[in-house]
Amino acid sequence: MAASNVRHALFCAIVTIVISYPILGLNLEAEGINIVLTGTDATTIIAIACAALVVLLFQLFRDSVMAKLGVVNDLNPLTGRKPMEQKKRAKLESWVLTGLVVVALFWPFFSSRGAVDLATLVLIYVILALGLNVVVGLAGLLDLGYVAFYAVGAYTFALLSQYYGISFWMALPLGALLAGLFGLLLGFPVLRQRRSNRQCVNYQH
Repeated sequence: MAASNVRHALFCAIVTIVISYPILGLNLEAEGINIVLTGTDATTIIAIACAALVVLLFQLFRDSVMAKLGVVNDLNPLTGRKPMEQKKRAKLESWVLTGLVVVALFWPFFSSRGAVDLATLVLIYVILALGLNVVVGLAGLLDLGYVAFYAVGAYTFALLSQYYGISFWMALPLGALLAGLFGLLLGFPVLRQRRSNRQCVNYQH
């Protein structure tokens, strides 16, 4: 086992702990008018340690595991390793994706409300990042006010739910529809502008 693999495995395990513990291991609790930072229970700490151990072992024995799964003979010129066959790689990815979906479906029933709210917030920002990639990366439109459409959808959902009593599953598509409508109304005239004028409109937006 090469020393570089050991260093890389230790680094990945440390990164796992550094990222996981502040998110799952620390809680903010209200005591009167003050906010107190408290630690979590031993179960969460053990789970974080187990996750770091799994990452460490996987990084240490990754090459041997991939070799047992089956690889082709040609080496990858960038990494010097044998890449996995396309069919086996697709099969492995499908199993991993299925496992993640199953865990995501059942995890909220066994986790705390704070962890579920945090995961929901993280996924909301993931959706924002994906949408920004579509607008900037694929469409090539430098939109610095992209979050305004998110705000339109969020406020639409909140107003419909709070003041009109519309259910979650009805207010959600209505908020998305109104946000898309605002994007269409703003995007259609902006895209017809010249490049310099379009950039000025995006900066003002």
